[in-house]
Amino acid sequence: MAKKVATKKTVKKSSARIFDNMQSPFSVYWENKNYLLLASAVALLVIGYILLSVDPWYSGTSLVAAPLVLLIAYLVLVPLAILLSGKAKKEESTEESPAE
Repeated sequence: MAKKVATKKTVKKSSARIFDNMQSPFSVYWENKNYLLLASAVALLVIGYILLSVDPWYSGTSLVAAPLVLLIAYLVLVPLAILLSGKAKKEESTEESPAE
């Protein structure tokens, strides 16, 4: 009779079980709205740099509009995407519900 030989598949399954219970650290804090804010910030940054490259360099879009768009993206949207958390609001709303 042939002996049963342990295959690599059984080893992979046991190592895969270790990582099944692990969560990403970003899943605790980041929600879909955070990713949407970050994506919109990146899109606004691209638009700002495109406006910055418009010829001639002394035009109104290059000197006024592009820096304003970039400031909004860097100073408003990126910090909002990082700092805005919906988990605390959910916890507060469950605590405020009246006990019956």
